Amino acid sequence: MNKWLFGFLVVLTTSLMGSAFAIGKIGLAYATPIMLVALRFLIAGVIMAIIVKCLRMAHPKQMTDWLKIALIGFFQTAGVMGCIFVSLRTIPAGQSSILTFMNPLLVVIFGTLFMKMTYNWRQWIGVILGFVGVIITLGAQMDLRIGTLFGFLSAISWAIGTLLIKKWGVHLIHGF
Repeated sequence: MNKWLFGFLVVLTTSLMGSAFAIGKIGLAYATPIMLVALRFLIAGVIMAIIVKCLRMAHPKQMTDWLKIALIGFFQTAGVMGCIFVSLRTIPAGQSSILTFMNPLLVVIFGTLFMKMTYNWRQWIGVILGFVGVIITLGAQMDLRIGTLFGFLSAISWAIGTLLIKKWGVHLIHGF
C-alpha cells in the first residue's frame, strides 16, 4: 500500500473514531443509545456490503468461521460501541473515551491471564504508567456512575475482541 494512502487512512480512521464520542453525545439528545448504535451499524453495514460486493472478496466457507466472526463482532463492535453510547448518557464524552481507550492495557493483562502471553518488564512498566495516567487524568472528576461502568466495559469488550482476533488469526476476518 502506498505510504501516503496508508497515512491518510490512519488519520481518517483516528479522526472518525475520535469524533464518535462527541457526535454520540450530541446524538443522545435525539435518540436512545441503542438506536444510535443500530443506525451507525446499519449505515456502516450497507457501505461494507457494497465494498465487499464490488471487490468480490472471499467469504468464510465453514460455519465455525462465521460463528467466530460473529463472536468477534459482538465484542469488538457491538459490545464496544453499545457500552460507549450507554456510558455517554451519564458521563462526559472525554471521560468515556479515556475509559474506552484503556483497552491496550487490558489486552496485556487479559493476554497474560488467559492466553499465557508474556511481556517484558518494560512493557509492564508501560501498563503501570498507562493506569497511572488514567488515574491522574480522571482522578479528580471520576465519580462512580453507571456510565463509568459502561465506559470500562467498553474497554473490556474491546480487549476481548482483540485477543479473539489474536487467537483465531486475522485471516479469519479478511480471508487470507
